[in-house]
Amino acid sequence: MSRPLLSAQAAMATLSLGCGAVLLADTGTPARPVVAQKQLVSGTNCQTAAHATSKPDFPSKSAQYRDDVLITTRYCSATAHNQVNPTNPEIVVVGADPNASGGGKIFVKTIAKNDAKKVHDTCVLAGKATSAYTQASPTPTSQPDEATAGADVQTSSGKVDCQDFLRATDAANPLVVLVPGAISGSVISVHILNMIGLKKPGTEVQAAVDDLRHQVSGSVAMSGEEIRKRPQLVLESAGPK
Repeated sequence: MSRPLLSAQAAMATLSLGCGAVLLADTGTPARPVVAQKQLVSGTNCQTAAHATSKPDFPSKSAQYRDDVLITTRYCSATAHNQVNPTNPEIVVVGADPNASGGGKIFVKTIAKNDAKKVHDTCVLAGKATSAYTQASPTPTSQPDEATAGADVQTSSGKVDCQDFLRATDAANPLVVLVPGAISGSVISVHILNMIGLKKPGTEVQAAVDDLRHQVSGSVAMSGEEIRKRPQLVLESAGPK
């Protein structure tokens, strides 16, 4: 009679250990937000962006146009800086930011690749921005902002720590545009970044991305490696915005 009793006790012990393992797994470190790099479709290049800021009517242009000019200007400045200062390269990191103040819900950060704190802080910002967007969806997929300590970048070879990803950015192409990894497609625009920042529904954002991809088909970078080499796709603007 003792043998079945011991078997039952062993089974209960195994069940208890199993439950404990589940609880430990549940109370462990939550998965970090996942972002992905996209190619920025822009209406400005180095020359037109510099010319735009010198015009007296520039402040009255739309926030999205000014942000597009700002990103291009920062990108061109960082590229020039890196040619002169190859040992202290800068990169420009851009993303949607639901917590941003003002008309444009995006962030634009120029940081030194060798500054570990600024790289870390930028990844935390990207993670929090992604969390804020995904938490607004009907089925949240990430933890609250206060629990966000960084982000992972989805690449063709798997997830990479955001800080490692930024430090590996080519100084000759120092622009990184990050969006929530759930958004498919390889292109993005300031307008769509602002939609993400405003927490528009995922279906609406994805439809805008798909429409943009159709508009630039044939010119868009098709792989992560191509995006790293050509992070901005410039479309000539038909006129001032």
